Formats: sequence, structure tokens, C-alpha cells
Amino acid sequence: MFSRETYINRRQVLKKTIGSGLIILPGNEEVGMNYRDNIYHFRQDSSFLYYTGIDIPSLFLIIDIDSDLEILFGDNLTIEQTVWVGPQDSLNIYAEKSGITAVQSLSFVEGVLKNALQQKRAIHFLPPYRAAITLKLSYLLDIHPNEIAKKASIELSKAII
Repeated sequence: MFSRETYINRRQVLKKTIGSGLIILPGNEEVGMNYRDNIYHFRQDSSFLYYTGIDIPSLFLIIDIDSDLEILFGDNLTIEQTVWVGPQDSLNIYAEKSGITAVQSLSFVEGVLKNALQQKRAIHFLPPYRAAITLKLSYLLDIHPNEIAKKASIELSKAII
């Protein structure tokens, strides 16, 4: 990881460029190791990695530009998972290294986004390139999976590019 200031500055520039609303940056999921040539069981989404530096699966970053709040959503490993992968830092430690002050369970993403939808707030997300993220965004944003790419934020794509 780079310094926490690097990630803080990157997110500040992004927030200033977008102006208002919510930015959703989903991290990638692990990929099943169902055949010998699949050597990449996990590769973090590049935008998520660029803005957080966190290289672990099953996370979401929501940036609420209007209230200047950045929330990392995810769950710490269970005891059973720790047996298989070994001890890992908590999400709070990863968030601290990235300069993110709020961490919540992954189960709270839905409520935050449903609330934003009810308030008719602008929600910015990139066109997903993995089916798992397409389906998650479809469910969370109440958009048919075939429409997700069409509803992606051109403004966010340009800001990140």
C-alpha cells in the first residue's frame, strides 16, 4: 500500500470532480479454482484498489460526497476462515491504512443504497465487467441486470479515466 494520504487525496479529487451523490466502488469476489489453469483465484478491481489500496475480496466502498463520508463495507474473517487462510488484519486496520474512518458489515450496503434510492439521490457506479458484480448491483439498485451497464455513470467513468 501507498501512504494513507495518497488514498485520501485520490478520493478527495474524485469527490470534487463528481460533485454530489454517492459513488459505489465494489471490490471483486474470489473466483472458483475449478480447473488447473485458473491460477488467479482473486484479482481486486483496479478502481477499488486505486482508491483504497485494499486487496482482499468481498468489499464495497461507498463515498457519500454530500456528507463527506466514506464507508468500507465488509466482514472480518470468521474463526473457520482464519483456520484456512491464517490470521489477517481486521477491516478496521485496513481502513485506517487507507484513511477510511467508517467500517460497516457488508449486510448494511443494501440499506444505505435503498435509502439513497428512496431519496432519489444520484448514485454513480462504473460499468461492471464481472457477472457477480452485475448481479449484486442489479439487486442493490433495483435495476434489471441487462440495464446495469446502460445505467453506469459516464461522469464517474470519465473522472476515473
